[in-house]
This record gives sequence, C-alpha cells and structure tokens, in this order.
Amino acid sequence: MTQNQRKMTQNSILRRWLNNVDIFPPRLFLGLMNPVFDLLRAARCLLGYRQVDAEARFGMKDKAIHRLEAGHFKLLPREAFLLKARYQDEGVEFTDAADGHGPGVRWKVAGKVPGKDNPDFFGSRLFRAARGLANISQRKLADLANVDPSFIARLERDRFGSINEVTLRKIEVALRQLNIEITPETGSYGAGVRWISHPNERSQLSRD
Repeated sequence: MTQNQRKMTQNSILRRWLNNVDIFPPRLFLGLMNPVFDLLRAARCLLGYRQVDAEARFGMKDKAIHRLEAGHFKLLPREAFLLKARYQDEGVEFTDAADGHGPGVRWKVAGKVPGKDNPDFFGSRLFRAARGLANISQRKLADLANVDPSFIARLERDRFGSINEVTLRKIEVALRQLNIEITPETGSYGAGVRWISHPNERSQLSRD
C-alpha cells in the first residue's frame, strides 16, 4: 500500500467513525483522568499484539502506539479514532460505562478467540487485557496477588496444559483491588474486561 493509499484509507475510517454514534463518548474526556488510552491498550492486549506488532499491522508510525498509550495529550489525537476502528475490525468491542460499571473492552462474539483454532480456556488474553487496562507490569501484578511472576507470564502466553485455579483466583482478586474485573461471555457477545466503577468516580472518591 502506497503512502497516499494509506492516507485515503485512514481518512475513510475517520469519516466512518465520526459519523457513527459508537465513538469515544465525549464524557470520557471531561473528568479527572482520561481512560481512552487505557482502553486502547486493553484492546491491543486482548488481540495479543505487542505495540510494534500493531504498528506494523496497521501501517502506523514507529512509536505511535507507545505515545498513544502513554496518554500524554491535552486533546484527543486523530490516531486514537483510527486505532479504535482497526481494533474493532479485528473483533474487539468497546463498551460504555453502564449500570454503575465503568467502560471496557470485550470480544464482539462469543466462542473462539479470533485467529486461534482453540478457545481461550484459561483466559490468557483476558488476563493480559486486564493488566493492560490497569497499566501495570507482570511483576507488580504478581506482587499484589502474591503469586510467582512466572505464573502470570506463562498464563498470558497460554502455556498451561492445566492450571491452579486457586492461583488464578488470587490474580482476579488482585485485579479487583485495582478496580478491574473480567466479564464473562454471553450468548450475544464474548468475554472482556472493564473497570468495576468508572475511573473518574474512583479518582474523585480518593480526593474526597
């Protein structure tokens, strides 16, 4: 794809999402923190991409996703809409805050992980996405859950033939302490991750 073709494709995607109600809700940008960039990180982790993998796959500039996920922006950059559209095209759905819960990401359809022959039995992509939403390292999560860091590393790479459910629950409890939960799949959509309560609300509570 030439540079002009890539630019035309990006402009087409941007127009599509600016004319679609399913874009980042404006209310997300008005609080004490901006969760959009964490949601993009979680979506990338759900898809199993490293930053450099996603940049190469979507024809983005070097370090573009790194800068987006760092979130050092006063205004929402154009690339955030483009990247969200790419992730949605690959099977990720961005969910709004609703019913007292915060926003999150999930698979659009239940069942197999896109691009994999087998179901994600132990939730390897989900735990990686949850850690991405929390924006913490494997070691920090391991310390919080009081588990061996190698367990989390192997879990996220889906390297287990069988698994210790007690250890798995410890990680889930640790994630809940970070205001993050894994949501189960239903007949209508796949599993995902979300903030238990909106991060802006928790920030306000901590300040009060």
